[in-house]
Formats: sequence, C-alpha cells, structure tokens
Amino acid sequence: SNAGFLQDAGNFFREKEVRKYNDRRNRYIAARWGADTRIFAMEQWSEVDLVNQGRETYADGTMLDFHRHAATHYTAMSQGPHLITTHVCSNWRRSLEFRQLFDLPEHSHWAGDAYRSEKVHIADLLRAHGQYLRHVMKPVLATEFGGTSSSADYAKVTGDIHGGLWSSLFTHQAGTPFLW
Repeated sequence: SNAGFLQDAGNFFREKEVRKYNDRRNRYIAARWGADTRIFAMEQWSEVDLVNQGRETYADGTMLDFHRHAATHYTAMSQGPHLITTHVCSNWRRSLEFRQLFDLPEHSHWAGDAYRSEKVHIADLLRAHGQYLRHVMKPVLATEFGGTSSSADYAKVTGDIHGGLWSSLFTHQAGTPFLW
C-alpha cells in the first residue's frame, strides 16, 4: 500500500476513490495534450489483463464500467477527436478473452501485442493477426512488437522493424505496429 488508500491492488477498479483520481489524471492529460493534433490515440491502460483480480473484475463488469466511464470522461474533456482504447498483453487470442473491453462503443480500436516465437516471421504473425481478427468490426493495432516478449538479437529486431513496417500495409492492421 505504501501508505496509500488502496489496501489491495485487486480492488483498483472497484474503489470509487480510484475513479476520482483517474478522472483527475485524465483531466490533466486532456488539458495538456487534448488539443495536440500529433497525438494519435489515448490508451487508458497498458496490460489491463495483468491487474490483480483482472479476470474477476472483467467477469463481473466492474472493469468494463471503469473503462466506459474513463473513456467518456476523457473524451468529454479532450479538444481533439483522438482515438481511445485499452491494451491487453500477449497475443490476439488473449485479447479475444477480453473482447467486451474492445467492443465498448467508447473504444475506437483494439490494441495488443505482436510478439512472436523465434520460428515465426513478423509478416506471418501480422497476417495471422489480421485474419484472426478480420471479423472484428473495429481497427486492430499492434502497440507492442519486436522480437519475442523476452527480447531478441539485433538482427532479428532489425528484421522485425523492416518486416513490421512493410507487412502492415497488407495485413489488415490499422497502421504500422509500435516497436517496444
């Protein structure tokens, strides 16, 4: 707790006090960067699936309600038509386990990872993601990629950068993946 009010991180999405502080944070972000046309998107959370008791708060709707409120609150204060979403780590199959988060009308796109095994080329991975999520009715964007989730040597990461940039044009992605 480090002397904070939240005694258990698993209650993050359940505590009203957290929502109040998150609203303040969003207000600052909107005031600071909300009119900047260079901002591509606002990601509410990175790796939301790793939050303690994340599956429980997702299943009971608490996480969905938190994200719905936060997205609506931020959008009302932002001066630009910025995209907004949240992020699930690992791969697109895992993001489908949290599909309701991305299906919220307040979220504009899907965000997830595109890490690969040593045996899979980045172009093949992005193609598989595009085909796997083709039925999703929102844009899909890989916001983390480059090597495996535990790193890679220079040549593989360089190859991923090149392959990720070019293959994203042909793989049903909303844009080029973001190197992590």
